[in-house]
Amino acid sequence: MKKSRSADAFLAILAALATWTACGGKDGSTPTTPSAGVTPTPSPTAQATPTPAPTTGAVTPQSCRSIPNGNAGNGGCRKGNSNFITKMRDAVDLAASSTHRDPYSGQVFDIVQNGKIIAVGAYLKTVADALDRQGICAAYDGEEMNVRDGGGYNENFDIITADGGSWVNYNVTCSPAQPIPTYAALPKGRDADCKMPPSSLTFCTHAPSQYDGDIFDAQDLLIAEDRARATPQIFNFSENFFQPYGYKIINEPLYVAEMLKKLKAKGFCAIYDGDEFEVKRNNVFTEHFDLIKSDLFAIRSYVSTCRDAAF
Repeated sequence: MKKSRSADAFLAILAALATWTACGGKDGSTPTTPSAGVTPTPSPTAQATPTPAPTTGAVTPQSCRSIPNGNAGNGGCRKGNSNFITKMRDAVDLAASSTHRDPYSGQVFDIVQNGKIIAVGAYLKTVADALDRQGICAAYDGEEMNVRDGGGYNENFDIITADGGSWVNYNVTCSPAQPIPTYAALPKGRDADCKMPPSSLTFCTHAPSQYDGDIFDAQDLLIAEDRARATPQIFNFSENFFQPYGYKIINEPLYVAEMLKKLKAKGFCAIYDGDEFEVKRNNVFTEHFDLIKSDLFAIRSYVSTCRDAAF
């Protein structure tokens, strides 16, 4: 989602500093013209804005840095009596009762709601931080939370179910210890216009859509605009498999480009991955839509919600 940015420009005027907003004109004041013979201080050279770093990455807890890393394989892993099960349950319970404020949208989410994880990255971080404060190293490997305290072994726990539920399931104890995981999921795509950093998903479900009204309204607007042209550029309005929107797409690249433009105008970050349109207004989740039938008719189908955001 695009966010307004402002930059300050400075002029030296008879030893006084006048400041105004250089982007967007939020301050309506007009800068004073310098007196003759006074050279204005040059404005700072604009610097390219770096691409934000992904929100999902391997951040090593402090406790993991102070204990030896393991180097064993899976051969020493077996089910036993867990030493960390109670502390893991307490950490997960803490996450389940906590909230997360998305720094980009300002929205506040329950990390877990009715047993389902809403903010995956915040869930994993809250669990790891709770254990870290007790001197326990906890690192997620993409499937399990790997836990140790420097005693020469690690225990592995499932704390996310396949359908995005919060739970605690002790799996195995590995002795000697395995390497500390350094998992970092990679985003699947990038919206060059999006001001949020890229993110990556952990799981997808068919939860009720929050965005379908906006998505289908954008498609309706595109259809109406193309119909109003003397010669339509995107649709063949004489071919329709389903009223009122299922028209034949005659220019797929233009259809995709115009749909993305309209979605972004509604405040979404949006990409098309060759199969689905993906949209987000925060990095907590994306919604995915199928808007192109295999035989190139326009359709509208909500597919899934993915957490965290898929791009």
